[in-house]
Amino acid sequence: MIKKSAWLHTAFVVGLSLGFVGHALADETKWIAVGMLHDWYSSAGCEVEVGRTHLISDQQDGLRWPAQFKWQDCKAAKALWIGATDYYDPLVDRTFKVKVVHVGPRVLDEEHEFMPVEFKMYGRFDHPLVIVDGVPAGRLDYMDEVDEIDPTLVTGDPATGPDRMLYNVVNTSIGITMRRKIYAFSQQNHNNYFIYDYVFKNTGIIDKEGRKYEQTLNGVYFFFQYRYAPSREGGPYGYYWLPQSTSWGHNTINDARNEAPISVNPLVWPEDAPPRCLFSWHGLHSKAGFDNIGGPYFGGDGHLGAAQYVGVVTLHADKSPDDPSDDPFQPTTTQYLQSDLPITSGNDQFNAEKMMKEYEVMAGGHPAVRHADDVGCPTPIDCHAYADTYVRSGDPGNPGGYTQGQGFGPYVLEPGDSVHIVVAEA
Repeated sequence: MIKKSAWLHTAFVVGLSLGFVGHALADETKWIAVGMLHDWYSSAGCEVEVGRTHLISDQQDGLRWPAQFKWQDCKAAKALWIGATDYYDPLVDRTFKVKVVHVGPRVLDEEHEFMPVEFKMYGRFDHPLVIVDGVPAGRLDYMDEVDEIDPTLVTGDPATGPDRMLYNVVNTSIGITMRRKIYAFSQQNHNNYFIYDYVFKNTGIIDKEGRKYEQTLNGVYFFFQYRYAPSREGGPYGYYWLPQSTSWGHNTINDARNEAPISVNPLVWPEDAPPRCLFSWHGLHSKAGFDNIGGPYFGGDGHLGAAQYVGVVTLHADKSPDDPSDDPFQPTTTQYLQSDLPITSGNDQFNAEKMMKEYEVMAGGHPAVRHADDVGCPTPIDCHAYADTYVRSGDPGNPGGYTQGQGFGPYVLEPGDSVHIVVAEA
């Protein structure tokens, strides 16, 4: 730990030399491609819009299922925001009413905000090697790249455990270090989902040099955003029989279940609790000209090009740093937000006014009406409204569709404290 005065002098010098670049790009990506579900991941700890190739044609990129078929991408963007209240920021010698650091949906700064420490792929075995005329000819040569083989990965038993584990450690400028483990399986009954195991620890590390400023963090939220767009096949960057804006999720329907427990009966919670989950699907689009639920190849063979349901389920969230039991009331926020709101781009960890607006969403609780119900599409069978023309009350419009969010908190993290959150995505 360094004293406040020494830290401020050092931060000033470093700030002059680096210019506090707002959108530094030094990202490393890796694929998990061992089962029927394939996705790419960023060393920054979350995956921003067009973050792998930076090409508009890859607006839908990743979360491919079933991955043996072409253009099954369902992911448009993700984000992870971490916020705290009454935060003294040693970087600028100022106390913010709320402080928020960001990776995604459109910002990425691995120099000053989400700073990778480790990014490594472990596998119980390597991928098959396909050789044609002496030349490697398998897609997995370029996608399923294992850094280290461990036949007893995670469980210590070669007969059990995941077949891949992506290990990712990231320091953030708010003083919280994230450790992310992503597990994937090739077994046929478990090859269509990933498990995300997060530990968020108040280490006090706030820059790439590893300098610390220790303080208790209050009102801490971990807010994840999921902008889904099933799927690329029928859109403009696939075979293009669906409207262009399906590629950014303009017509995506978002829904949630069991946001808060109906009962706190210890015989029911948490062991027998229904899953706390979020999920999305391809809704009606006003410009399709036909019933596009499921993305049928209208005018062709009629096969479904967007049959996927995609989403996440909460498996565990600590009640507090002192109580590692699962909290059935987490996530406490399941707000959905318009994907092109000002707070979804140009995020700045020193902009007090904008961070306040971000934190209001992060701590916004559960919406009175879920997105699917407000649109008028509680199920694909009972869907009678266009998602792309829907505008939530109070929003300026709907040019980009809606993103589903979920926030875990508020937590109080003293120096050295940590919380454990586990979700699965399919």
